[in-house]
Amino acid sequence: DDFGPDAARADLVEALHATHEDNRAALRKLCAGDPGAGSPHARLMAMDSHGPEVDNIVARCLSGNDSVFVVSQRIATTLSGRQRDHIGVTNLDRRGIAALFEENSGALREPRLTEAERDAVLLTVSTSVLRVLPIHDRSDGTVGTAEGLVLETEAWPIPRSLRKHVQTAVLSRRTQAAEIQKRLFPEWSPRKQIDTVLSRPEPHAFRTEILDAIAAASEGPGGELGAVGTWRHDPAAAKWLLVDDTPIAPRAVLRLTPPVEDAAHALLPSTDSPARLVTMNRLPVEVREHRGFRHVEEHWLPNSATSIEKLAEIAIWSTCC
Repeated sequence: DDFGPDAARADLVEALHATHEDNRAALRKLCAGDPGAGSPHARLMAMDSHGPEVDNIVARCLSGNDSVFVVSQRIATTLSGRQRDHIGVTNLDRRGIAALFEENSGALREPRLTEAERDAVLLTVSTSVLRVLPIHDRSDGTVGTAEGLVLETEAWPIPRSLRKHVQTAVLSRRTQAAEIQKRLFPEWSPRKQIDTVLSRPEPHAFRTEILDAIAAASEGPGGELGAVGTWRHDPAAAKWLLVDDTPIAPRAVLRLTPPVEDAAHALLPSTDSPARLVTMNRLPVEVREHRGFRHVEEHWLPNSATSIEKLAEIAIWSTCC
């Protein structure tokens, strides 16, 4: 089973001047240096060297794979295009390497890549594949895919109260690799802060962080908040406000004139029932006076007409139920 070193096999392949009439299986075994390569189901791949780090990871991915064999660069260069077609040698280019890494992502997770290997992958593989490879260092010391990672910037730092709930990407010390990483992860922003809080089990515990982010985004250039329909979590429907220790959504807070509100409170229950009346004046002062609340009031609370309609529904429910 010993086919000899690459150099000797390369000289023999070159001297043979193989044609389509020659034994295909024997030639495949000779080129790969492995008897298993003679199987018609085996795949032979020739790889241009992308550096020792990438070459090592490729070898790790193929370790134990009895259906894929690598033809060394020295032997591959002796083969003409027609000979490659006859033997069935395909070129493992950057796209092929990316597919191989994605298919064998576990080999990139354990053992953990060195920093040099990680950087080599970043410089070789396309952005779309990089996002799903488990090669990205996280702020908690773990390594994983790009899913859920963000970049912290000086423009909008992560609040201390949220830091343990947010995973940030640890950038490479190599400038070129770090620039690629910056294209993989979204930047932490006021809108990202709001969306992160709304995805938490108890968003009302971070209502100040939401209001701070609303103020920063709504007062910034271009109005970063956008329409409610573009959000992953609807900030008007999520229960992140707090009234009498009860979480409530902005959509459930009514805007009524003082006379209507006084009359409504006199007639309707203030218990924790489906007919509970909650008006804007019931919100804590620090919430109503926060500069971010203006956007909430203008865009996420029901307007006066809708508030009257909701008040009528509450009144009907309280009288019949």
